[in-house]
Amino acid sequence: MVHRRILLLVLLGIVSRVGMVEAVTPMVAAGNGYSLILKSDGTLWACGNNEHGQLGDGTTRNRLYPVQIMSGIQYIAAGKYHSLILKNDGTLWACGYNWYGQLGDGTTASNFTPVQVMSDVKHIASGELHSLILKRNGSLWACGYNNYGQLGDGSKTDRSIPVKITDDVQNIVAGGYHSLILKNDGTLWACGYNRYGQLGNVSDTTRTTPMQIMDDVQNMAAGDYHSLILKNDGTLWACGYNESGQLGDGSNTNRSIPVQIMDDVQNVAAGSNHSLILKNDDTLWACGYNRYGQLGEGSKTNRSTPVQIMDEVQNVAAGSNHSLILKNDGTLWACGSNEHGQLGDGSRTDRSTPVQIMDEVQNVTAGSNHSLILKNDGTLWAFGNNENSQLGNEVKYPKPVVFNLGPAISLVSPSDNSILTPPDLTCIWNRYAGYNPIYHLMVSTDSNFSSLVVNQSSLSDTIINPRVLTTGEQYFWRVRATSSGVTGAWSEVRTFYTDGFFPTPTAAFSAAPLEGEAPLQVSFTDQSTDNATTWQWDFGDGSTSTAQNDTHTYTTAGVYSVKLRVSNSAGTDSIVKTNYVTVHQQVIANFSSSIVAPLEVAFTDLSQGNVVSWNWHFGDGTTSTQQNPVLPTMHQEFTL
Repeated sequence: MVHRRILLLVLLGIVSRVGMVEAVTPMVAAGNGYSLILKSDGTLWACGNNEHGQLGDGTTRNRLYPVQIMSGIQYIAAGKYHSLILKNDGTLWACGYNWYGQLGDGTTASNFTPVQVMSDVKHIASGELHSLILKRNGSLWACGYNNYGQLGDGSKTDRSIPVKITDDVQNIVAGGYHSLILKNDGTLWACGYNRYGQLGNVSDTTRTTPMQIMDDVQNMAAGDYHSLILKNDGTLWACGYNESGQLGDGSNTNRSIPVQIMDDVQNVAAGSNHSLILKNDDTLWACGYNRYGQLGEGSKTNRSTPVQIMDEVQNVAAGSNHSLILKNDGTLWACGSNEHGQLGDGSRTDRSTPVQIMDEVQNVTAGSNHSLILKNDGTLWAFGNNENSQLGNEVKYPKPVVFNLGPAISLVSPSDNSILTPPDLTCIWNRYAGYNPIYHLMVSTDSNFSSLVVNQSSLSDTIINPRVLTTGEQYFWRVRATSSGVTGAWSEVRTFYTDGFFPTPTAAFSAAPLEGEAPLQVSFTDQSTDNATTWQWDFGDGSTSTAQNDTHTYTTAGVYSVKLRVSNSAGTDSIVKTNYVTVHQQVIANFSSSIVAPLEVAFTDLSQGNVVSWNWHFGDGTTSTQQNPVLPTMHQEFTL
């Protein structure tokens, strides 16, 4: 089984800001019958097939439910049976199948728990049985299976220790048995298996060292045996296996030299033998193998020229023979093979036309025969082949499984309820620690974000200075991040104002003490927000005040509710705290005594107030803690 790579247009370069706390982009990676799940708190979870210890939980037992593996993680990659784990500190860890040395730990023994491989790592990619490692200094390293030269070290010898391949690299993609390398100067290089020309180097000869293929490249994606290349000018090029027309050049001829397919392209995804192409106008096009209807054009006929499928599309993902389509309105659509319920429509019927599955979706990932869906509320949904519990549950098709990935990015400035001077606005947020994150910023004059004054979705920096503010307005803003094919949840919403805007105040207050004997003196402190200008207190005993903060004395026992009403030129708000102050009657000691028998005296408590204990001293050394004691006596006088 070969893993599909989703190509997202990511602005290159990571912005670092001193003092900002890094958040993590929630993401999922699909291996051969297993799933890796990275939550926004940096914890790594795994479920499914664990035959070779690829889950990293110290066992080889399949896991029906996600189990936590590690913390402090920023990125993950899944091979056929091995897992690569990149921590926030730049260390690379690996676990699972290691027959060919793909873990890079210097052995060929499988590891059931993650072992540290390298440090100062920036990004990782995994082929079927080989691993690519991009370090922070731009150097590329590789290890694992090398029968086709996919490591690029000039040999066909498997490597159990990462070997350095080249420098000045900005991005990497691993096909099943070939590697694509994007350098800082925009040149694309390739090495490895080349029987069908997927390296794009004018031949079908396997290459053991990287060869330059094209320049001015922005990004790339790899199918089983074909490569898709996106250039900076938005043109899409393709090479490699083309029996089903997956290159989209109008033929079924394999291409060993990249051919131009379309222009104005923003995103592509490669299935086993079909291609999904998202253009700048948000229209989705598809070509290639279509036996199961995975192209979504209403038939099961292969297409060698891209055909338009839908519009208003924001993202796509391709499984082996099924397609997931995320529209701009957040609805998820699916088509193609549905043998395992991977489309999520509650059936096992293949679909040649996209069917709507759910709404409020952020992003999607496709395994070979299962689908992982990240919703706006941070929950992860899964459906499809669950033979090894890769969905994280015992449930078989088609019931979806839900797993919570947690919250997203945090905001820095402007802070809540701050007041700005128009037109300048400076928005700052904490960056994601994921690989090459891009950000989507929204600023609106309403909390539903339907009246947008800023809506920018391709920001590479964590600070922006739009001059959009007007006097006397209230604004709302939020941010979300996309990294490595996964879009995080929206941040919390912050509110700010511009000069001249006076929001209706929100009433709030505190008081102390809240309980005691009369007379009880209580201090009341106004804690209202948004610039209240008048205050009206009702202390519950008939007394009132118009001071902002006041002290009131309760002279009568009782339980009192307190109300505060605040106002300014924009409006009025009030708050009532019911049964807020409790006043007890002052305790005044008093008693009487009487002779109840020739030699007994009864003492009766006549004290006032909330008496809870008694301590009698009778003057002859005798004491009692009863409320009304009875004592024997003699003809003597005592002082009580």
